[in-house]
Amino acid sequence: MDEMLINITRGDIPVVIIRPRVIESTYREPYTGWIQGNRVLDPFILSYGKGLLSEVFADPEAVIDVVPVDMVVNASIAAMAKHGNAANRSELKVYNLGSSMANPISVGNIFEYAYDHFKSSPLPDSKENEIGLFRMNFFSSMDSYSSYIH
Repeated sequence: MDEMLINITRGDIPVVIIRPRVIESTYREPYTGWIQGNRVLDPFILSYGKGLLSEVFADPEAVIDVVPVDMVVNASIAAMAKHGNAANRSELKVYNLGSSMANPISVGNIFEYAYDHFKSSPLPDSKENEIGLFRMNFFSSMDSYSSYIH
């Protein structure tokens, strides 16, 4: 609906809408893995690595649509270059940026990769001891979660 409203009211102004999914750390630029602060998935992964999160209410097979921030920037620049000239004034273009079609990753895979990482490079606790880590428990229903906590 937003795109329809923008299209109706934009007049002759060329519009490009870029709709990225979950934006996370970089693929390559300025270097692989760069990110400032903790973003969408980071708090979950860090909590898991610190031993504070051992179960999650999610389907481990669910695909999460993650896109690196440098790919969002590159796609934005490419869209401006392609659609930013006067010849394309009548266009409204919408780009959905994500990874799930070409390179899907499941919630279960994310925590499996996190498990492998933190097993090989464990985080220290407040006394500089390695934090023990268990594989993530997934609950896809309230019944399964209720059975687990009772």
